[in-house]
Amino acid sequence: MLLETALQRVRLLALNSRGVAGETEYALPEKWDTLKVKAYSFATSPNGRMVSDSVHLTVLP
Repeated sequence: MLLETALQRVRLLALNSRGVAGETEYALPEKWDTLKVKAYSFATSPNGRMVSDSVHLTVLP
């Protein structure tokens, strides 16, 4: 998952492995305004050569 602010991309987080369903939580730094954070999810192949399209995610406060 990629998190970005209005100014720059700041975090790249690894989530679950392929085929693992569920939700993932990540605590944002206290100074971040959740209304200004954008989150995107994408998948890569095991060798990193193929990447899926990204999907915009909703960030909950």
